[in-house]
Amino acid sequence: MSVARQQQTDIGYQPIERRSGVASGRRPHEQAQPPLRVDDFSEQGNALVTKMDLGVYRRTGLSLVTESNFGSTEVDRITEKSIKAFGAGHPSLILGSPGSLKHLAALGFQRWSLFDETYDELGDPVDRFLAVMRELQRQCAALQADPFGWLATAAEIGRYNLRHAHSGALLQSVLRQEDRVLAALSA
Repeated sequence: MSVARQQQTDIGYQPIERRSGVASGRRPHEQAQPPLRVDDFSEQGNALVTKMDLGVYRRTGLSLVTESNFGSTEVDRITEKSIKAFGAGHPSLILGSPGSLKHLAALGFQRWSLFDETYDELGDPVDRFLAVMRELQRQCAALQADPFGWLATAAEIGRYNLRHAHSGALLQSVLRQEDRVLAALSA
């Protein structure tokens, strides 16, 4: 069994070849599933860039943000998905390209001390995915064990990020980065 396959088993995933079929003869991941909806927007895709349903953040303790790029180390960026979660002051794990958290810090956001963020440095996408899933499981267990203590620990950074996003400082950070890009292109 490969290291990745063993790690999957260690955190509760079964290797695909060991999954049992169901009455229909399909594997569980092949079953027809209704679309997962977490917000009330009728728009889809890029039309959601400027939309934000704060109710999603109120109903949950932390976010698992799935960025547009995950597998490629060639792409070095984040999108509005991560910025929305951090800007809402919501503790978030980012399933994105290596260095996603550094981009958020460059925009002026603070990172949560609750999390083991070493996953963000892993170049191999399988290793990074497994590390994020282990951290997600660890955080869910901690949140369930002591919700008030966990949320109190997360609150200070959450408030900072919320103020940062709404004070205009985030916009200034973005504009400074754009200025650097434009200067490099025109040089």
